[in-house]
Parts: sequence; C-alpha cells; structure tokens
Amino acid sequence: MHKAITTFVGLLFIASVAACTPPPLQNKNDKVGAALADPQASFFEASRKGNIAMVMRLLEEKRIDVNQTDAYAWTGLMYAVQNGHTGLAEYFLLRKSQINRQDIDGLTPLMIAANERHSDIVELLLAFGADPLLQDRHGYTALMWAIYNKSWDCIPPLLAAGKGLDLQNGFGETALHLALDYRCSDIATMLIRRHAHVNLKDTRGRTPLHLAAEKGDHDNVRLLLAEGADASARDEAGENPLMKSIQGGHASIALLLLPQTGNLQTTNRQGQTALHLAVVRNLPDIAAALIRRKADLNSFDGLGLTPLMLAVESGSERMTVLLVERGADLKVKNKDGKTALDLAREKRHGAIVDYLERKMGKP
Repeated sequence: MHKAITTFVGLLFIASVAACTPPPLQNKNDKVGAALADPQASFFEASRKGNIAMVMRLLEEKRIDVNQTDAYAWTGLMYAVQNGHTGLAEYFLLRKSQINRQDIDGLTPLMIAANERHSDIVELLLAFGADPLLQDRHGYTALMWAIYNKSWDCIPPLLAAGKGLDLQNGFGETALHLALDYRCSDIATMLIRRHAHVNLKDTRGRTPLHLAAEKGDHDNVRLLLAEGADASARDEAGENPLMKSIQGGHASIALLLLPQTGNLQTTNRQGQTALHLAVVRNLPDIAAALIRRKADLNSFDGLGLTPLMLAVESGSERMTVLLVERGADLKVKNKDGKTALDLAREKRHGAIVDYLERKMGKP
C-alpha cells in the first residue's frame, strides 16, 4: 500500500512538471520535412521568395519537375522572374526550365520581366534565347508590355533584339502605335529610327501619323513624314492626320502636314472638311492657310452648314471677317433656308450682324 501511494505521488509530480514544460521548438529539419511532405506547394513558395536552397533540393532530389505548373500555368521560373530573383531565374534556366512557356493568358517569362520592370532579367532571358516574337492572348509582345507599363530600362534590350517591331496586337496596334498613343515620344523616336513600319493601321484605321498628329508630337510627325508616312490616310472616322492635328488644336503640326495633304476637300463622317474643323476649333491661322491652298469656302457639312455659318454661330468675329474677306458666299442658305446673317441675328451676335449687314449693303 505504501509503495502504491509512493508511485502515485511520483506520477503526479512528473505530470505537473510536464505540464509546465514548454513544447520543443520546431527545428530546421522539421521545416524541411514539412516542405518535402508537399513538394509542389513548397516549390512555388520557394520560387516566389527566392529560396534557392529549397528549390535546388526539391529539384536535385527529383521531388518535382523543373517545369511543374500551378493552376495558373505558372512555372517556378515565372515566379522567380516576377519577384526579381535573378540568381534563381538563372538557375532555372541552367536546369532547362522552358523559357518560352506561356501561362493561361499567354504571358511568357520575358513578358513578365518586362511588366515588372526587371531589366536585368530581361537581358538574362534574351541571352538564354527567350523569343521576343511571342504574343499573349491580347496579341501583346514583351516590347508592347514594356511600353504599356513604361518599363523604360527594359525597352533598349528588347529593341536591340531587332525582332517584332511590326507585330500587331488584337487591336491592330504595333509597338509604335502604343508608344505614340501613350505619349512615349522618345521610345517612338527610337522605333521610327529603327524603321518600324509607319503606315500600318490599327482596328480603328489609325496610322502612327494619325496618333502623332492627334497627340501634338511635332518631332515624330516630322520623322514619320521623312520615313514616308502617308499624310492622306483616313481612319474609321474618315479623318486624315491633318484633321486630327486640327481637332487637337495643334496649329504648328497642322501647318507641317498641310503641304503633305493632297485633297483638302476630304470629309469625315460628319461631312466636315479641314476648314470646317479649323473654324470649329477657332484656329484662324490654320483656316487662312487652308484658304490659301484653295480649300472650298462654301462647302456644306453633314448638318448643312458652311464654314461661315459655323463661325457666325460660334460668335467668332475674327473668323467671320476672315472668311467673308476671302470670298465666302453671304447669300448661301442652310437646310432651313437661313443665311449666315439670319443665324447671327438668331444668336444675337450684334457686332457680327452689323458687319454682315454692311457687307451685304443692307441699312
């Protein structure tokens, strides 16, 4: 009985000590064991974090394939590239990771590097044979993504590859279209000087010259013209680059394009000529230049209005005087049978009414 009591007390003491003892710390071997228990999850986590030791162990022990993909069709190389782990990316490449593998959206490691602005990895991938001609599901190349994301340092090595300058994405845009549309003037200049095609149209019918004229990029308008850009090309709105420059209010570019534009009576979908647009934008210097080149003063737009009628309705005295003095017909009528004078009276533009009455010899 005494022995039983002694044994019971001893067990109580051991139990109480055990209850007060902290659990053992997880050691390195425990972490490795956990990783090896789920090699796929551990592989992608290590690739994201740049844990090259873990990646090497998983691959060297053949617990996972170097080209294993996850639910997004991403490889370990893609995650290493995305997170800027240059050393790990190089290790993957040495282990023959598929350098041109595309994910479910068509992205390649090269596109990912360009998107994330990792210029050193862009150079590494190109050195290992990455294909800059590949396009994702939207038709974007690595160069297009670099321009879109303004990854400045990634663009020179992609340009130096000398491939794919004239590829078009799903919207018909080339790298040059994108550079001009996003106002990356220096990049556009580089592309033009590398002889990117200057007359390709996007799905909206716009050439690079349309975009440069619309954005007010004077230097690249000049370069594009020197490279043979077609100043008479029309987009889906029926407008040529001259019209785009006028719409944007870029007078200096309009003056540059004017001698290169053939038919000044070209009309857009609203029936407007370049002169109509110059009047609407109140650009009298451009209007005068167009008139000197024999633009029709009395043509009707889609609403049945002449340039003079538009000037009168807007209340622009300077434009009204310019058009009248250059020979605009004061007696022509719109679809409602009204002359410019009638419209001026309706709008109560007193000074213009007085001027037109004098010119028509009315008291």
